[in-house]
Amino acid sequence: MLRNLLSNISLAVIIPVSGLILLIFITTNFFIKRGDYLESIFRLKQTAKNVRITADPQTLEIISSSSNNAIAVSENGNLSAYGNLPFSISELSSALVKDRDEENIYLTLNSHDESVYYICNFKHNGRIIYIFQKSGVDSFRPITFFSVISLLVLLTLLFFYFLYQTKIKKPLQKVLLFSDKLISGDYTFRISEDRYGEVFSIIRKMNLIADKIDYQIYRTEIEKKKLNDLFSNISDALAFIDNEGYLLTSNNSFKNIFSITSDSTVKYYDSIRNSETNSAVKKTIESKNEISKTVRISGKTYETLIKPVFYENSFHGLILSMRDITEKNKIDSFKRELVGNLSHELKTPITIAKGYLETIKNIPDDNNQRIKFIDKTIANLNRQNAIIGDMLKLNMLETTNFFEKENVRMENLISGIIDILTPKFAEKELIIEYNKSDFDYTVKANRFLIEHVFFNIIDNAASYNTHNGRISIENEIDGSSALVTIKDTGIGIPEELRERIFERFFRVDKARSRETGGTGLGLSIVKHCLEILNWDIKVKSSSGNGSEFIITIPLS
Repeated sequence: MLRNLLSNISLAVIIPVSGLILLIFITTNFFIKRGDYLESIFRLKQTAKNVRITADPQTLEIISSSSNNAIAVSENGNLSAYGNLPFSISELSSALVKDRDEENIYLTLNSHDESVYYICNFKHNGRIIYIFQKSGVDSFRPITFFSVISLLVLLTLLFFYFLYQTKIKKPLQKVLLFSDKLISGDYTFRISEDRYGEVFSIIRKMNLIADKIDYQIYRTEIEKKKLNDLFSNISDALAFIDNEGYLLTSNNSFKNIFSITSDSTVKYYDSIRNSETNSAVKKTIESKNEISKTVRISGKTYETLIKPVFYENSFHGLILSMRDITEKNKIDSFKRELVGNLSHELKTPITIAKGYLETIKNIPDDNNQRIKFIDKTIANLNRQNAIIGDMLKLNMLETTNFFEKENVRMENLISGIIDILTPKFAEKELIIEYNKSDFDYTVKANRFLIEHVFFNIIDNAASYNTHNGRISIENEIDGSSALVTIKDTGIGIPEELRERIFERFFRVDKARSRETGGTGLGLSIVKHCLEILNWDIKVKSSSGNGSEFIITIPLS
């Protein structure tokens, strides 16, 4: 484009120079002709003055000879000519009036030999007199004229050429070189020029642009190096696979897992030597959906996440991340074993102590104080035993991989739980609102898990309710799901604590929990059971306004 600009500039120089030459030629020609005309008119005036003072034909002949003029006199219809007339008097009809004064009329006429004649016409003593003067332009030397013109044109061209070379072409050539350097990726090249003008102003701005580009590239390279260092040295294994299945990049952790030694771009299955991982990658490319799974490679366990990458709704590939959770699994397993063993070890002496205390209590004795202390000890042992029992249940829920499903009649299950808790309801004189016909349906799930979900929630509704309070158990079928709502009129849960009620050993009211014998693990058991069942639960409650638990049960 810059080369086209140079060509256009050359044309822009030639056109005004050509116009200037034409202007000089026209102006020069105009002044030459004008001078010749004025000189001829002056001579015609002098000749006319001499003609007016004589009527002698011989004198007229002398005047025409001495002044190089031809004279024609028309009198009484007769025409007399003195000197050489280049055309007939009849041709005067085509003459053009050029000028006039008080005495004369001046005309111009082109003869048949392409010469120009100036004519002075006046009347004198009843005669019409014509005086003919040939133009002096014929005496102008064209060679001299065009030599002068050529010299002027040459000087003008040289001047404009100098301006063009120094002010336009040379700076633009530098700009062109600068552009070529930028295109080739050389951002260090600069044009050193201290002159002033439009072109040099452009050059200075281009230098500034190059400085900014160079700085941005420098900053980009630094950030790129930081990202590369972070990407290469992160402990998680990371890789990017494009939409056609080519492994484009991976970090050191990923290469170590699959023993990749080359950075060449190949299909993912040529580098990833694991059927589970390859199968998950293939599924993600085909379905464009995120996949998370655990895979074992060379005796280690990896938590694998395969996430598709989209840009403007277009699938561009996927990110494969793998985290080594081998040690974490070992620690979790150790913790579960420790809790299980500890619970069993604690349970045995507690059971023995409880047995001895019950035996002592049954021995006839009138010491009421002894019996009172024994009752308190047994109550605390029962509470301790309940905690250990719930811990064992939690441990079993975390360590068991499979729970067999069966057809569970919800009517029978809820009714059975209510029957078990009836003494507790009676102790607080609670009103139970429950319609068996609302639960006339069957779910496919594990009975043990379902019982623990509903038993713990209904038991809590009774434990944390007020005296003469109310518990309502309702069911609503919503499409392919059942919504079971358990609502009480108890102490409620403060809004800021609502999210923590499923934590282990968390109690809203610790003093009340000790009075009721609660272990603080009931809702934790509920949470684990619901996760295994893949059911959902929502809690609505506020302090002093009771609680409402809504359980969503899939029916298909």
